[in-house]
Amino acid sequence: MDSYGYAYSGLLGTYLVIELIIAVIIIVSWWKLFEKAGKPGWASIIPFYNIYIMLEIAGLQWWWLLIIIFLPFIPIIGLIVEIGVWFYVNLKFVQSYGKDTGFAIGAFFLPFIFYPIMAFNKDINYVGPAGQGEVDQILNQMKSNPDQNQQEQQSTENPQDTQNQ
Repeated sequence: MDSYGYAYSGLLGTYLVIELIIAVIIIVSWWKLFEKAGKPGWASIIPFYNIYIMLEIAGLQWWWLLIIIFLPFIPIIGLIVEIGVWFYVNLKFVQSYGKDTGFAIGAFFLPFIFYPIMAFNKDINYVGPAGQGEVDQILNQMKSNPDQNQQEQQSTENPQDTQNQ
C-alpha cells in the first residue's frame, strides 16, 4: 500500500468515527425526547419504528412513513421533495416541544446540536402534537377562571363603560 492508501484509510476511519459519534448523540437525544413525550425510549434504536414514533409525537398520520420510505425511489424529484418532507416532519416534531420555526431550521441542519438541547434541557417539555398542548393549556385556564374571563370580555366590549366608572 502506498502513502496515498494509508492517508485515505486514515481519513475514512476518522470520518466513520465522527459519523458514529453523531449517530450516538442523535439516538440518545431521541431516546430522551421520546420519553419526554411518554413513548418508549428504546424505540429510538429501531429503524423505521423510530420514525413512526417521531410522526406520532409530531401529530402526523402513519402514512407519512410510507412517503418517507418510498419517495427517494422517484428519480431526482423524489429526492428533492424528500428534503421538504423531512423539514416539515422536523418542524412539527420540534413544535411538539414548544419550539418555533427558527429552532426547527437549526434542528434540521444541525440535529447533533439542537436535539440534545431539546432532550437535556429541563425547561423544554412535550406540549402535545405540533404544539397543540399550548392551546389546551390556554383553554383549561379559561375554563378554570370563567368569572375573570367574563370581566375581561365585558371590558373589551364596552371600553367607554369602564372609563366612566
